[in-house]
Amino acid sequence: MSSWFYSQYERCIDRNSDNDSTLSHPPLIQIAFYVTARLFIVALHLSFAISLKHMRPILIAMTSVNIIASAIWIGSIFVPLPQRFGMLWVAITIGGSHTY
Repeated sequence: MSSWFYSQYERCIDRNSDNDSTLSHPPLIQIAFYVTARLFIVALHLSFAISLKHMRPILIAMTSVNIIASAIWIGSIFVPLPQRFGMLWVAITIGGSHTY
């Protein structure tokens, strides 16, 4: 069983093979983890906005900024590589304009 697992693992991380899985594209993995973290922050801010009345406007504003930045990050996956950098810099500029 361990040899089967090892062969599957090698096949997934081999970048020179014809395997077209997500694991063979490291930028997609990085974008997925980043967007997942952003969307977790969105859920966290929305839950705080429900419970904290005085902080509600700023938390909703931060939620909308994170949703827009996440949408641009997700959209950058479907753009060819030279133009992808422009979208990523726009998403970084929008999403990185405030601290947590």
